[in-house]
Amino acid sequence: MIYDITHVTTYSYEAPVAAARCALRLLPRDDAGQRVVFGRIDITPAPHDWRERVDFYGNRVAEAQLDAPHVKLGIAMSARVRVERAAPPAEALTPPWEVVRRQALETPSLGPTRRRISFFRAGSRRSTSQRRPMRARAFRPAGRCWPARSS
Repeated sequence: MIYDITHVTTYSYEAPVAAARCALRLLPRDDAGQRVVFGRIDITPAPHDWRERVDFYGNRVAEAQLDAPHVKLGIAMSARVRVERAAPPAEALTPPWEVVRRQALETPSLGPTRRRISFFRAGSRRSTSQRRPMRARAFRPAGRCWPARSS
């Protein structure tokens, strides 16, 4: 499946802004089952300096420096992404939410030595006591880990 993605943000200021520095995380990234065909960002007024980099998590970051005074800043992103992923496993082959919830709540650490539960972002800076209530809210009893796909 191919997705054409657009995003537009416009900032209007009451008084001229002398300069601006922007770090934009708008561009999609290549990942397992996803390939970026193209992606671009257009900024008005045109930036004085432009750089692109990849951050620690693999996200594409565009950095722009605007040195001209402006009362309006326009940021437009357009991209095309090809997504080809395998179908999720049959519902009968996945554990019930109650089992995953119990495992998540019983997991004392989300660090590198944890038992593998892939429902949480890596690199969380929250303490275990802060994460447990979040996990309790995330894993409410209902259904299975992979909901059945509608046809």
